[in-house]
Amino acid sequence: MSDTQTTLALIHGLGGSRRCWDLITPALVAAGLRPEPVELPGYGENRRRATPRTIEEMAEAASDAIGRLRGERIVVVGHSMGGLVATAIAERAASLAERIVLVNSSLTVASRLTAHKGSEGLIRKPVIGRIAWRVAPRAKLKSGLRSAFAPSFPVPDSFVDDLRACSWSTFTRSSAAMDLYLGERSLPERLDALDTPASLIYGMQDLRVDHDAIDAICAERPGTVTRIDDAGHSPMWETPQVAAAAIARAVGAPAEPAAA
Repeated sequence: MSDTQTTLALIHGLGGSRRCWDLITPALVAAGLRPEPVELPGYGENRRRATPRTIEEMAEAASDAIGRLRGERIVVVGHSMGGLVATAIAERAASLAERIVLVNSSLTVASRLTAHKGSEGLIRKPVIGRIAWRVAPRAKLKSGLRSAFAPSFPVPDSFVDDLRACSWSTFTRSSAAMDLYLGERSLPERLDALDTPASLIYGMQDLRVDHDAIDAICAERPGTVTRIDDAGHSPMWETPQVAAAAIARAVGAPAEPAAA
């Protein structure tokens, strides 16, 4: 690979790690792109580092890692919470990334369907949430992750492992940081104020992001949003070939034909 290739800085979502990109990586490479996963403090190999309390602090940490990547063209791709981090990177350092690509990122606080109810709402409670996190069996974590995929898609063990490795404080701080960031200004408002071009991808069977909000941004930003009908909240894992083709088109790379 030459240094003139487009480098994709891939940022995971809440409770995840770099492994969420494993299935899409071969298709991105086949499209002539250089995928480089970036793990946020508190997650994956960086899980012993203090977790930032704001999306802006996450963006600062990610920017340090992205600044060390090779390639003349850098595109930041973020899944869910990672898309908010990508947006904050473009806000604070527009020259760092040529473009950002957001995959199933929430658009407003209200659009976060699972953040304040059910198991995630319980986990965010200061006392009972910490206890529930500590004693939750693997089956309970797996059940909580079902909303991260289309209804018929099996929850991967690696996603359960990553969530188990995530601390309660990391999870709750990160979820609160998302609310704070979106509460100050919605994602569409932030994207409209950017100088950096942004593309969006949504799996249309998403159970975590409100569909009315997705429909609204599709109408507001025609030509910049790709819908993937057969995927839920995690198209880079559920439909990796299709998601890779969408990313390749967004960055102007020749996409490999998507598998049927």
